[in-house]
Amino acid sequence: MKKPLRWSIMTDFERQLPYYYTIVGTYYEQEHIKRTHGYPRFQWLQCRCGRGELILEYNKKFIIEQGKGMLLFPNEPHEYHALEPGWQVDLIVFTGTQIEDFIRRILKAERSTVYDVASPQTLSGRLEELYMLAGTSPATKELTCSALTYAFLVELSRLCSSGQSSPMVRLTDKLSPVFSYIAQNVDKQISLRALAELVGLTPQYFCSLFKKVTSQTPVEYINLIKLRHAKALLLQTELPVREIARRVGVEDASYFCALFKRYEHMTPMSFRTLHG
Repeated sequence: MKKPLRWSIMTDFERQLPYYYTIVGTYYEQEHIKRTHGYPRFQWLQCRCGRGELILEYNKKFIIEQGKGMLLFPNEPHEYHALEPGWQVDLIVFTGTQIEDFIRRILKAERSTVYDVASPQTLSGRLEELYMLAGTSPATKELTCSALTYAFLVELSRLCSSGQSSPMVRLTDKLSPVFSYIAQNVDKQISLRALAELVGLTPQYFCSLFKKVTSQTPVEYINLIKLRHAKALLLQTELPVREIARRVGVEDASYFCALFKRYEHMTPMSFRTLHG
């Protein structure tokens, strides 16, 4: 599933916002990039699939694979390229009056570096929301995009570590089979007991561990993954709501509509009309 990048034209109003994006992409098949003088804005790229390599000053090299992300500072030389065909990344290029202050004070970053990403699915989900909104033109789009950019930064600060053995990374590694199972079975009903058995835990302890890693209960996370898939189907197909509900593992269309409205504050058809 290769997707093009989406760019912000940057109006005067957008330039005054504290947090914003100039480019956002998901499932982007990354080409070879070499910038001897760097790039004028902060960038974040994280591996969706495949393997790539980042080269910083003094020929310092990093492997960028699943669970890894790179934060690139403005005007710092860098180069990155695929190590195998089909290297796909999720990415965002930041702008905004408070971006540098947030990155230096909250992320405590001083230069370009590579991070371990606990729960990369969470960060990818934030970028998918922003990517979807960037392709529409509602009246309040700019403010919502700014809010989503800030939400992404907050998650980034919570989930990233430059240490190879951070406790959060180890916990996320343990839950990795669960994240994969949910993603591969979005069209089915998923039980907590089945998820707990995947990682050899009791349902009670599994729920506690899952919330510690994602800040969501397993049910909330599953609902959000199903709704993210449903929103894509609403915008990319003309399928009726009943069929979309079935394709995300919800047999009762009325329950699906109620669930959709609880999270999105509008009905599925209203969402399709507004964003389609």
